[in-house]
Amino acid sequence: MTYTSTTTLADFWTGLDISQKRSIQDQLNQILAESKDFLFPSLRAPIFTEFIDRLCQSCVPPQQLEVQCVLTHGDLRSDNITVEPSDDRQFRIAGLLAWEYSGFYPEYHELIKRTNGLSLAADDDWYMFLPECISLEHYGMWWLLDYAEGAFME
Repeated sequence: MTYTSTTTLADFWTGLDISQKRSIQDQLNQILAESKDFLFPSLRAPIFTEFIDRLCQSCVPPQQLEVQCVLTHGDLRSDNITVEPSDDRQFRIAGLLAWEYSGFYPEYHELIKRTNGLSLAADDDWYMFLPECISLEHYGMWWLLDYAEGAFME
């Protein structure tokens, strides 16, 4: 175990300018992209593939169904990210806290977890700075399926 700063990103987020937020976004992207190198052996269990095949029948190109199971933090919020100021008026990510929800999940899982409960009334632009590697651009189809499933279940 290593000591890490106790100052969290939540302590500073609202006072950061766009370039500082982009810097944090880029650093998080690097950290999360590297964590995706830790792969779980396979998601090809018959029950999983049958479910996905049935869910996406004829609506999704097969290459979009190829998903890897990767190491995921599971609770990526600004109050779980510790930061330290650097010399250039930026902040450097010092560590990620609260790994109790981590595990090997489909690579789109971090996006789903981060955007569940997202509200238009929220007075926080944290969601506008999600790292690219977990963005809607990469996993929009999976996000939409999760959203549709939630709406259908209500």
